[in-house]
Amino acid sequence: MKPHPWKPVLALVAAITLATPAAAKEGGDQYPVGVDGLAAGALPPPGTYLLSMVALVHGEVQDAAGHDAGVEANAQFGVLRLVHVTKLRVLGAQYAFGAILPYWHQSAKIRTPVGKLELDADGPGDITINPVYLNWHLPQNLHLLATVDLNLPTGRFRTDGGLSQGVGYYSVSPTVAATWYAPGGVEASGKLLYNLKRENPVTGVQSGDELELDFALAKRFGPFEAGVGGYYTVQTTDDELDGREVNDKAEGLALGIQAAYQAPFGTFIGMWHHDVTSDSRLQADRVFLKLMLPL
Repeated sequence: MKPHPWKPVLALVAAITLATPAAAKEGGDQYPVGVDGLAAGALPPPGTYLLSMVALVHGEVQDAAGHDAGVEANAQFGVLRLVHVTKLRVLGAQYAFGAILPYWHQSAKIRTPVGKLELDADGPGDITINPVYLNWHLPQNLHLLATVDLNLPTGRFRTDGGLSQGVGYYSVSPTVAATWYAPGGVEASGKLLYNLKRENPVTGVQSGDELELDFALAKRFGPFEAGVGGYYTVQTTDDELDGREVNDKAEGLALGIQAAYQAPFGTFIGMWHHDVTSDSRLQADRVFLKLMLPL
């Protein structure tokens, strides 16, 4: 698929995926794929919690055939997430709500016929509002979670060839997740998210919707937990401009390790994911370090 004239040279967005003229999808991920693995389906007891996260990402953009598209990217970003778990029950589930604010720094190197172009930028990304969390705690240590995320285009979106802090459009992400604490200290968790995107009013492109799955399988050893995890993501509809397809659909699979430590004052979680396959998106190594503190 040839690039369209509207396409910027590079749009690296807050969730650390890329849109390039060579092959990648329009915009990026307002949800950082792979970030929810361990305990994805289980909220903590009633109270207010601060979930802080830092992430390091390094990789290269791949075209639709999984080949290097000539763009190398690095990013470091931090996220502040507030969640309030109420004592209110809705349909038999715990009710909670929250919000997410990302802030990050990014750089990119682009190979061109006249040499290498280097770009960098930093700033706040797109804010996510979480008006609804519903968490069911069922027998046999099974926990089910249903949420709706509202992603707002608050980060700067650029069309001049520079780096963007946001994707430039609204989106809604209904999500279901489950966590099962099996006998013997084994945990199996998964989160399924469907991202419904609106048209970008600047480019006129209707971004394709995406299905995203985070997963983890781990074993507990006292306050420690360790195992494997990753994510799978696939674009289910085309990016369209005036009813015409303008990019190849994106798809990716990552695998890695995850670990957690339950301290007296909070919970630490660390994750490393390597993109095994990545078509029309960034192929990278991603490190996430998370801390959940009760306030």
